[in-house]
Amino acid sequence: MNDVVQNIPVLILNNTGMSNTEVNNNFGDSNCMKKDIFDKDTLVSHTHSFNNPDEIKNYDGKNLWLNFWYINQESPYQLSIRPEDLDNHYWFKNKLFDYASKYRYIKFILLTYKSVVDAVYNKISSNATDEQITEKLTYQINFQQSMESYLINKIVYIDSDSDVKDELYEKIVNIYNDIK
Repeated sequence: MNDVVQNIPVLILNNTGMSNTEVNNNFGDSNCMKKDIFDKDTLVSHTHSFNNPDEIKNYDGKNLWLNFWYINQESPYQLSIRPEDLDNHYWFKNKLFDYASKYRYIKFILLTYKSVVDAVYNKISSNATDEQITEKLTYQINFQQSMESYLINKIVYIDSDSDVKDELYEKIVNIYNDIK
């Protein structure tokens, strides 16, 4: 994935079972500042100067629009975010994805699995109910369809931890076939 990052901001849409911190540590360019839009401590570097130093110290970090503004003050950055984290932030999610897919000074990368079944397998607990599996499968199917409307610079497929002989995997496949 290092060939994609060229000293410009990177948005990694993390559709895996890994945390955003794991993605930031294992993928991308070491020259980029690793950011987490939900972690106030990563919004700005310690070398960033403010007109009012108490501005960030007293800020609670809850406003995603302001968080993204802070992140954009320093470049290049790498922002990894999971689609589920943005479910309750509809307008922000759409604007962020539009921004990342339409402007050439940011790379939009989708980190995912090759199949919906693998994505669900790696994101769900081993004791998940049929309803939880159905909900996750429906979410992943809808997510894949929604991503077709965005221009993604690169899709990186990662290997799944799935074992075809695993009972949970077979259960997910059966429910997926019922949905389709």
